[in-house]
Amino acid sequence: MNEQQKAQAGEIPAEQQTGIFETNNPVMKKAPLSGKQLSIRIIICTALVVLGFVLYFVISDSYQSPIKKYYKGYEKNDISAMEKAFPEWLRKANNGNGAITIKEMCQSMLSMKKLNYGDHPEITMGIIGKEKVSSEKLKKIEKGIEAKYRISASVTAGWDCILDVTYKKESGEEIKMLEYATVYKINGSWCMLDVATNSRGEQK
Repeated sequence: MNEQQKAQAGEIPAEQQTGIFETNNPVMKKAPLSGKQLSIRIIICTALVVLGFVLYFVISDSYQSPIKKYYKGYEKNDISAMEKAFPEWLRKANNGNGAITIKEMCQSMLSMKKLNYGDHPEITMGIIGKEKVSSEKLKKIEKGIEAKYRISASVTAGWDCILDVTYKKESGEEIKMLEYATVYKINGSWCMLDVATNSRGEQK
């Protein structure tokens, strides 16, 4: 039996072992971070935390996007801008049977605005409340879209929103209203399926 075999068999004390059986090699120690390296790491960690918060709020508030698009166009009397709040397949739909189109709905809303608040009122809108749309209603909307528009639809979320809207007339008079809009997440994108309304006739 050679020395290596004896070592493997435990016949040579560890302190006498050499070569690949050496046990007294020095332990490698990690060099301490310099002040500059530590500062860089702290800055990177802080930036990642801030980015995480920003992404969270951007994602969590993304449902507001179609409502903001709608009111931006509404204020500027821009039907094309208002239409961007709605999915493309709905904007292009020919409803038939005398049903009103999205473009016609927007035109009607602009006519009502002119009648009530004048030609160019300043509009300030804020979302002051929301309620989650039930899963039962989401499924009903999904089936309705597929049946009427012949497209594959995945409706995964929805919010019924309460809006605090202020109309400032050219005369300076301000009229505050409670208005309502519902948004849905359809095929991964938030959109409206109907115009915002003051269907309850509430003035603040």
